[in-house]
Amino acid sequence: MTAEQVLLAAIIKQMEEYSYRELAFHLVNSRAYSRLCKIGLARSFGKLTLQQYIKANG
Repeated sequence: MTAEQVLLAAIIKQMEEYSYRELAFHLVNSRAYSRLCKIGLARSFGKLTLQQYIKANG
């Protein structure tokens, strides 16, 4: 993940009060969130990956 993707995912997580599992789900299933975070439709990040990147950069 790029630093920009991590930041945007962290913002969504905080705004929506999502768990990492919920964040991973919504990034895959929401066209708006995947576009906002610049994640292609063929690419997805699991909850552990998101947690690792967000905590490392938070």
